[in-house]
Amino acid sequence: RFIALSDNVDTLDRNSTAMDLMPIMNLFNEWHAANTSKKVRSVLAQNAKEGKYIASFAAYGYLKGDDEKHTPVIDEPAAQVVRRIFELRATGITPTQIAKKLNESGCKTRKGCNWTNTQVCYTLKNRTYCGQLEVNLDGQHGIYDGKHPPIIEKGTFDKVQAIMEERAAKHKKYERATNQYAHWLSGLMRCAYCGGSLSHQKGYG
Repeated sequence: RFIALSDNVDTLDRNSTAMDLMPIMNLFNEWHAANTSKKVRSVLAQNAKEGKYIASFAAYGYLKGDDEKHTPVIDEPAAQVVRRIFELRATGITPTQIAKKLNESGCKTRKGCNWTNTQVCYTLKNRTYCGQLEVNLDGQHGIYDGKHPPIIEKGTFDKVQAIMEERAAKHKKYERATNQYAHWLSGLMRCAYCGGSLSHQKGYG
């Protein structure tokens, strides 16, 4: 049984006028929701193009600014941790090993938790740290120059991405060579931030 007080709908009374109009009302509501969603995505994309920070929270290493565009400002103690993560990865140390080093040194995440391989990987892929904003809306991937100060030099960021891409390629080649089974969600799940394909991992970096 479904009851909508504002629309005077009660599925128990099949002969009511409201029940006759319900299909039309549902169609209108779906159109309204889709139209609103489209407008919101358009505004978010425009904000990113203008360098306006649109995330709800600043990335680790930053604090959300008080200006109109909420421009992130560097949180130096946390920024030092971000720099260390990138420096370690640039030398070839894996995300799993980086997380272990951070935890052994007593370093905690913003929420006071231990670092994990996943959190390190997310940090390494976040373009916010090199002064850019990355937006994926309606299947269109956009990278824009932000107005916030970078924590990592662009060259260092690109070097780390190349290392991670090479590592991912080697792992895929190994899986094909050993005929490891493909996860049942393989090819279906994508990152909400960059739109890239997600792969099933078991603690390797």
